[in-house]
Amino acid sequence: MFTRFGTLLIIAISAVLVFSVTADAINVDSVGPESSYDNYIWTGSTQYSRAEFNEPFHSVYWYVKGPGETGYGTLVYTDYGDGTSESSQFKHTFNSGTTSGKEYEITAYVYPHSDAADQSVDWDSYTLGVFTPFDEVVTVPDELTIEDDIKLNDYYAFDVDASSSDSNYVSTEIEVYVNGTLHTSRSFSDASSASVSTAGFLSADAGSTISVKGLIKGYVKSKFAVLLTPVGIAGVLDVTWRGMLKGTIHGKCWCPSDNVILAGGSTHYKCSDPNITYVYYNVTFVRWKAPNVKNARGKDVPGIQDGKYSFPGKIPLAHEINVTFESKHLHDHRCPDEVFRKRLCKYAQTKELDPIGKVILGRVPIEWERKEVPFFPAPNSVMDPCIVIKNRIRFN
Repeated sequence: MFTRFGTLLIIAISAVLVFSVTADAINVDSVGPESSYDNYIWTGSTQYSRAEFNEPFHSVYWYVKGPGETGYGTLVYTDYGDGTSESSQFKHTFNSGTTSGKEYEITAYVYPHSDAADQSVDWDSYTLGVFTPFDEVVTVPDELTIEDDIKLNDYYAFDVDASSSDSNYVSTEIEVYVNGTLHTSRSFSDASSASVSTAGFLSADAGSTISVKGLIKGYVKSKFAVLLTPVGIAGVLDVTWRGMLKGTIHGKCWCPSDNVILAGGSTHYKCSDPNITYVYYNVTFVRWKAPNVKNARGKDVPGIQDGKYSFPGKIPLAHEINVTFESKHLHDHRCPDEVFRKRLCKYAQTKELDPIGKVILGRVPIEWERKEVPFFPAPNSVMDPCIVIKNRIRFN
């Protein structure tokens, strides 16, 4: 009885072992781009590939063959199977392409599982085209020139141009966004150069900015693209230009009669009467105003100890600006007899500036337009501080 059962057990085990061994050779059923990828990419991009087999594999050797290489090319990656998987994935970044599509052959070379009865190998390949990026061939100007300068509360007009240095790269549409809103859109038919004119009304307060975004859509004529209409590789050039509608006024306050910096701080002075010590607090202010722009004015900025003042990033460009300077200052002043004496000096002056800066839209950050306004005025009035004290004169 034991012998019979033992014999049956051996037979059963043998049957299982025979059943697990495959007799068919391993085959590459398919090899190509991973799902959602195409057989073309831009230079610098990563391509994801996938190979499917008819049975589990032992290992897959992934080769990349570029122009001028022989055989399968260069072994880039080896995927060792887990005994059950019937597919292999591979990714590789391609840093060299051309405007006509540099061709690479990607090969999956597969070895069967060690338990397979047939140890034959198989391989298959597909071709990948690597293209120069769209934005390196289709170009736009670095700056957009605004007609008549762009002004606050005024009309503006400019053109967005795109041109291609290769006949295979064409533009089909240009969209222009102004401050985030689609403003102008125009379609083209296989244009190697295209242009869109944009005009509008800019309603803004002093110190604002304008942002123009251009989307240049097109494609590359190529044998690789099979899913797009018209046939080609889709490309989008996304460019943003920014214009700053504000600038900086800065300068220095100086008395040319005696080379004294007009700033702040206190000055002590003793009169002939030893019991009287005069302390005067110097005050220097500068302000600006744009007469034709509502609420475009600056607050008083006091001159600091070195006499300098500045209105950073506050001045509306392309407008006339009035800058007013006022100072009451006690210092050693050159008197008519060419002798320096302590005197209270009063200054008041207004300068009218030409429009500050020509406003353009640039692709790179634009620094504030700077306008220097130095004040070197002779004093409007000069008085002896002791006389002011004794006579209670209001020095205004």
